[in-house]
Amino acid sequence: MTTSDDPDTVAAFYKAQAEAAGIEIQMEMTTNGGKMVGGESSEGLTFSIIASPTAGGTSAQLAVGSSVD
Repeated sequence: MTTSDDPDTVAAFYKAQAEAAGIEIQMEMTTNGGKMVGGESSEGLTFSIIASPTAGGTSAQLAVGSSVD
């Protein structure tokens, strides 16, 4: 997805949504102006967001899944 928001704003929004869903954030990293956040809930729900700066905004990849069979 793309947005005119900066990577920190995008990552913070989805991090808050993940935490509200019971996901424990296990990794946060800032690199080259981008932001990566990931975690997992006790029920096996996984989450990650990668937000990278682009001309005019941010390109983001969001992944949500389950590690439970």
